Order: sequence, then C-alpha cells, then structure tokens
Amino acid sequence: MPRLRLFFKTLTSSTYADEFAEHHFRTMVMRDELGFVPSAGTGFAIGRRVLDAFRDEELLPRNSLTEDYKLSLTLRMRGFRVHYVLEKVPRVDARGRTVWDYIATRSLFPSTFKAAVRQKARWVYGITMQSASMADVFGKSELTFAERTFLYKDLKAKFANFVLLPGYAVLAYFLVQTFAPQLELPVMYPLHSPSWWMCVFLLFMMVERQVLRGRALANVYGWKTMAFSILLPPLFPLRLLWGNLINMCATFRAWRQKIAYVLLRGREAKAAAAPVVEHRGNAAEEEGEGKPATDGDDAQTSNATSAQEGPAWNKTDHEFLPASVLERYRRLLGDALLERGFVEPGHLEDAVGSARGRGGRLGQELLRQGLVEERHLTQAYALQQQSMHVRAQPDLVLLELMDRMPFAAADRFAALPLVESEKGWIVAVDDDLSCAERDELAFLLGEPTFFLFSSTADLLEAFEGALAFDNAAEAPQPAGAATLLEETSVELPQAGMALAYALHLGRSVDDIACEMGLAVSRFS
Repeated sequence: MPRLRLFFKTLTSSTYADEFAEHHFRTMVMRDELGFVPSAGTGFAIGRRVLDAFRDEELLPRNSLTEDYKLSLTLRMRGFRVHYVLEKVPRVDARGRTVWDYIATRSLFPSTFKAAVRQKARWVYGITMQSASMADVFGKSELTFAERTFLYKDLKAKFANFVLLPGYAVLAYFLVQTFAPQLELPVMYPLHSPSWWMCVFLLFMMVERQVLRGRALANVYGWKTMAFSILLPPLFPLRLLWGNLINMCATFRAWRQKIAYVLLRGREAKAAAAPVVEHRGNAAEEEGEGKPATDGDDAQTSNATSAQEGPAWNKTDHEFLPASVLERYRRLLGDALLERGFVEPGHLEDAVGSARGRGGRLGQELLRQGLVEERHLTQAYALQQQSMHVRAQPDLVLLELMDRMPFAAADRFAALPLVESEKGWIVAVDDDLSCAERDELAFLLGEPTFFLFSSTADLLEAFEGALAFDNAAEAPQPAGAATLLEETSVELPQAGMALAYALHLGRSVDDIACEMGLAVSRFS
C-alpha cells in the first residue's frame, strides 16, 4: 500500500505504475479488440506455427532496440494476430478472504530519474525511430485503419512529448486568468472566443483522461493508489507532471542519439568515398606492417561498428523482488481450488477460518467438512506445485521399475515409479507428502526427480490391483516418455508433463510432445 511519507521517494517508480496500469488495463484491451497489439517482451509467448513460418529468418531483429515491438509489427504485417490477455483470478488473501487478482509478471520499476530516462529513451528510439515509420502508416499493408491510427499514435510520441509541459503551463495560465480575474492578468484567450472554447475542450479531455487513468489504477492497485496519483493535487497531479517530464527528457536523449548516429554515418560515408593516397617508401610500409593498432584506430573501428549496427543499447538495470516478497503472490491451495471451481468462495473462507482455529491443514479441513472430493484436492495441489495429477491404475505399476527403486523409497513413501532415465526419475506420489518428504525421496533415488501427484485412494487401488493381476498389461505411455527423454533434448519436467497429459487424454506421448512443441526435429 502507498504511504504519504514515501510519496516523493517513490515518485519516479509510481509514474511507471500509473502509466502501466492505464496502458494494460485500458489501451491494450482496446488495441486487442481492434487489431495490432505491440509486445512488451515480458510475458510474451510465441506459437510453434510462427516459429515454423520464420524458419531460418531472424525472428528478433538485431537492428532494433525494441525488438519485441518490431516483432509484433512484423507478425501483423505477415498476417499473424498478436493477442493481449487481461485475466484476473480469485485468490485467498492473508486474512483468508476471497479477492480477485490479475495474472501478471512482477518486478520493480526504475526508482531514479536517471534510470527512468535511460530506459524510456531506448523505448522512444527503438519504437519511433527504428521499428516503425510513417511509411508503415500510409503505405500498402495488411493494417486496418484503426491499426494505422494506433501506429501513428505510437510514432508521434517523438514529437508530442516535447509539447506536454509547455501545454500545462498555458493551461495553468488560462485557468488562473479565467477563475481569478482580480489578478488582472493579460487575457490570453478572450471569453467565448474559439481559442477559449478550445481550451475548455482540452481541459475536459484532460479531466476525462485522469478519470480513465483513475479507474485503471483503482482496479489494478486500489483506491488509495488512485487518490495519490490523480488527486495530489487535482487537475495538475504531481505524478502526472513528473512522468511527462521524464518522457520529455527521454525523448530529448533519444533525438540526441539519433542525430549523433546520423552524423557518424555521414562521416563514414565521406571517409569511404574519399580517394586512397598511396605513400612511397617501402621501409615505412614495412614498419607499419605488424604494428599494433593505436588507440585512435581502436576508437575509429569501434565507431564504425556502432554506426553499422546502430546505437548502443543502454541496458536497464532491473531490480527484482526478493523471494520473501514474492512469496505472498505465489498460488496457494485455495487459489487453485477456486480457479478450478472445486469449492465455493464462501465455503473456502469458512474452511480457512476453521483450519486456523484448529491448527490443521486446509485440505484436511475441506475433506472433513465434505466440501471437496479427494481427487479434486489432489488436482488442485498438483496445480499449485506446477505439476499435474495422474490417476494411479494397476497398469501403471511397472514391476521392473519397482525392483530398481530403493526399498526404503517404496516402503516409506508408497511412491509409484513411472520412468527412469539418465536424466532422472518421474514418480507419482501421494499428495499428502510434504516438500521435505519429497526432498528425502529424491535423495534416496539419488537422481533428479519430477513428481506427479495422485490421491491416496488411487495409489492403494493401483498397488492392490497390480498384486491381484500379476500378468496385467502395462500402459504404453511411460515407455514413450522414457524414449522421449533418451532420444531428444527434452528435459525431465517437460517429459513428465507430456506423460501426464498423455495418460489423462489416453493418447501417445509422441503426439502430446509434438503438440507441445517439444522435440520437433524428431517428428518432422
């Protein structure tokens, strides 16, 4: 939660929060409806169909400082749609209440003015001076009118950012001169003149923009953050002015880099076109051979390289949240249950309170009250652990693997081995096993282990069924997963997920792995 005493200390990073909230809550949603959606790099996924279409072509252009934006524009020009997904899910907060939270990646925004200017200068340069041009707006392409409008809006930032702060000064003078006539300031715009109505219209647009930004902030960060952003003070909020000052300075820096780059290219062109003068004197030439380059030579080579490749990338020094802070954002068991619709929010809140009062575990309390089924609890737990649920059955009890598993592992943990390879084990275990017990099981196995989860009842039924039918046929999917691990570069968790999907859908591991985009060379 924002604190008033930290208002100025967090002023720069707060401007990012304001802009990102408005951009991702409102603007990107609208752009997704109308067509062209620029990628911001973070949280960006590329489909296999796109990779196949590019083949040996350069997917992420190296001649752009904002290769993610350039890629999005290239994809749209080639007929691919880029989609933006804004989705919120129910969660259980620290007080046991059900709340809604957005699916998002989390990191810290730059906290200093200098760092913010450096980062935004790269964005301005890369987007408006490298990735797109007015030819993309007015030329023949797959872009619709709405998409061209948004592209033009992106491009005009390299000019528009310069007039924001002077515009605020004019607007402030207009307001003071209009509402404080006792000051007898010179009239800038006569009352009810066209210029006066234009200022009124612009004032209305500014207020509307602040209302829309406030709505986005209230939805993403809460009402307190919204008040800090748009009401301190009203009409001319400090965070808005500070953010626009950062944008103006960043645009100035980008233009300075652009001009320096153009001048350097011009000098190189003149140097390349100049005639080469041959000097006589073999002795001097022989002395020159093998002579190390001087500092000036190095500098000239460095400049040439930078001119050919473009301006250097001013890398942003990102700050990431520590694990202790991120812990409260990680999905809990209740979050997974709500996401799958296995329990009602009101029932979950009551169960959380009861479990805390009894000092027990939430899952046990839910089972005791009969609010969830055991298999649903197992599925939710597997989802929380970034794994999958498998229904243990007799045909998954592989006696050969059981014999190779250490006796202590099978006896103490009732583990069901599914795959053993040089890369490790894939094992189905009871969802009641704690993290410490799974670590101990992996230690006993002596190799990396990927855990799938099954319910206690399913594991008991599988082992009892295997003992009753000694010659029962074995499921083919575990063998397929073992082959996948041996013949490809697929990692253990990937093979484990493919195996779980194959068991759930009753299909071969090869089919699932191909659809997941794993080991494509093996199937092509």
